[in-house]
Amino acid sequence: DHCTTPCRIVLDYRVLNRYSHRGGATQHNLVGTLLSVRSMEYMISADISKAFCEMFADPADIPYTGYTCIGNYTLLWNRVSFGSTCAPAMLETDLNDMSDEIYNITLLAKQQDPTRPSTATVPGCYLSEEDLQEVLLCPTNDNVDWIKYGPQIPIEVSMVWFVDDVYIGGASQSHAIDCYSFTAHVYEGHHKLFDPNKNFSSWDNPHQHDDAPEILKKLLGYLFRQSCGLLHAVYEADRVPSDQVMSKRKASSYLLSLYDPLGLILEQTMIGRLIWRQITEITKDWDATVTDDHRRQVSDWVDRSKGLCDDIKYGVPRFIDINNHSVILSVDASVMAWGIDLRCVSSPNDRIMSRAGLFPRSQKKWSIPRKELESLWRGLKWIKMYSLYLPVKTHRTPQQHVLHPLRPDPQPRELYVITDSEINVYRLRRLSNDKRLPVVERRRLKEIRQLCIDLDAVIYHVPSEINPADSLSRARPGLYRYDDKIMNAIKTSTVIYDYKDCDLLDDPPASSSTLDLPPEEHRLCTITVNPDGIPLPKISDIEDPEQHAELDRILRYAKQQYTSDQDSPLDTIEFVDAIETCAHRCQHLDEDLRLLKSYLEGKGNKNKMGVKATYITRLATICILDDHGLIRRYPQQSEWKRAFEDPLGVIFLGGSDYAKKLITLLAIIYHYVYLHKAHRKITAQLQRRYNGKGLPTIVKKTIASCLPCLRSKAYRGLNYVSRSVQALATKSIWQVCGADIVGPYQRDEPIEGSTTSSPRKRYILL
Repeated sequence: DHCTTPCRIVLDYRVLNRYSHRGGATQHNLVGTLLSVRSMEYMISADISKAFCEMFADPADIPYTGYTCIGNYTLLWNRVSFGSTCAPAMLETDLNDMSDEIYNITLLAKQQDPTRPSTATVPGCYLSEEDLQEVLLCPTNDNVDWIKYGPQIPIEVSMVWFVDDVYIGGASQSHAIDCYSFTAHVYEGHHKLFDPNKNFSSWDNPHQHDDAPEILKKLLGYLFRQSCGLLHAVYEADRVPSDQVMSKRKASSYLLSLYDPLGLILEQTMIGRLIWRQITEITKDWDATVTDDHRRQVSDWVDRSKGLCDDIKYGVPRFIDINNHSVILSVDASVMAWGIDLRCVSSPNDRIMSRAGLFPRSQKKWSIPRKELESLWRGLKWIKMYSLYLPVKTHRTPQQHVLHPLRPDPQPRELYVITDSEINVYRLRRLSNDKRLPVVERRRLKEIRQLCIDLDAVIYHVPSEINPADSLSRARPGLYRYDDKIMNAIKTSTVIYDYKDCDLLDDPPASSSTLDLPPEEHRLCTITVNPDGIPLPKISDIEDPEQHAELDRILRYAKQQYTSDQDSPLDTIEFVDAIETCAHRCQHLDEDLRLLKSYLEGKGNKNKMGVKATYITRLATICILDDHGLIRRYPQQSEWKRAFEDPLGVIFLGGSDYAKKLITLLAIIYHYVYLHKAHRKITAQLQRRYNGKGLPTIVKKTIASCLPCLRSKAYRGLNYVSRSVQALATKSIWQVCGADIVGPYQRDEPIEGSTTSSPRKRYILL
């Protein structure tokens, strides 16, 4: 009933750790080793037999790693014991020294004839004894003869090791066999023998009978199907018994038994994380019994996991040619999770590795653009962490060592990054827009721009249908084929962030002053205002007579003055009919609303919408078509905060020029109906019935020149200076010799409930 896998202890020497010095930290990286192994086209796996028992400490190192003080006695030991803190570092150092020896011997072999191909071999007898004595770890005569009269020496050897597992690669099967023979011979000279029962190659075994069941091999925890070269994740627990009572600890054991460090079937793991989140919200004690519903979910998840691990269709090819091709990083986020996926240009249907996670409670209320920005930042940081093993610009941490020369070293190439968040790509392109955003998003945008420079990355906007990370963020397992769709979307993408394009980072220079323009470019312009000084929209430039007549019908209401004794025209039959006619026209002229209406009617095809498919489908979840064919937002429920909206739903007007003229007329009408209210209150009243692009800005600019409102503001200001200041001077114990107002001074003040600040004008009374 333990939440982790069982651990095999052969001889427990951990008691020595209380007396001996602590060993160093190893540089082993499981994911990095898997990436290197997957980059080898032909590979032979070997296992060092009894690796920890075959290590001996150097006499100079015994005072630091091999002594034990027991009372008055000091025990010296030269064999490294399994379980001591120095054992992992000793084994890594041992293998690294032997790898240096192999690399130096291959350099000697290459110097014999530099024109030979990389797959060639050189007999050991061609090497001089003096050169061998310089590169061997223990240059005795027997060891020199061991190399000279052993297997032929390959010119180039590709090798990866992880603890006691060694993987030797080659450009062909024969080359891999030559490299393995020479490596095994050198290891044997250092008392490190490869266990023949555990060795296997990446190609099919011709000696296996066709009728015999295939035995899957173990490759760093994954199951390797030798016949077709596929890797399978491993589920290590048994199925859930039908009569078993499941505790929270047992549920954790089941949900943690899926071994998949590369994230080949990470969508299934994400489902398990969602189940675990539900369990932890209800069940707090580790020994408490989970609910029957949660037990059923865990049981179904275990059965599904075993099915995915055993299904050959969900196997992923071991070899992916990342040494000669660029990689594609895809990022996405949903309401509940974020996901990042890495694939190669040469095989877009095969996943190299992936990563995903659930948003914590503190980030649940974030907007979707901010969550997608977070996933983009996480993806680039993730690639930078594994840049040693990928074809991107390499970046190491301060304590990280360079890769050994025998390990595969992909050459840096351009990193393709794809996302379906169009707004974030535009944010990256416009540096000047950062100051308007919250602090969190400003910081993320700055870090992402720097990561793009560090990794030589270019970000492309693509439709969500061809974003491999979409299934991760929504926890939807399945078989997805992209073929050439990803590269075609990258080539045809028009929304791109490239850090090398300086024109995208800054705003265009400000246009020249009007006084510097040639005389022929000066033009006279006129505007029409009503008696209160409010500008009326210019509908005379509309060529379509029907559109002109529709707006002229609304214009009649904008020219009238309404008092508190008069009835409001907003709910009259004539006004409502005129508004519906204009709303139909607005939705017909706006391209996005046209696509949305076609989609709501069941006539639209997402594949033909292009980059707007995600926006249209998300908008369709909150919109309906009323009886008159108008697009409206779902009516608000009575228990919601905005309960004063139109009971039929808010009408969408879009962002066409026709819609802007209509919003201007509505702003004038509402300004008079509500007796010269401020622009914020007029905007709030309009937004209860209408939704249009730039509606608050249009309302503010329209009624800003209202003369009665300006007189009222001026009177209030004059009243303060003429009356309040005089009263202060006469009623106070001090006398005012003179009064003056200086300003305005612009000062940023924080907004309540937000991390941003807004500029406000301040005046000082002297």
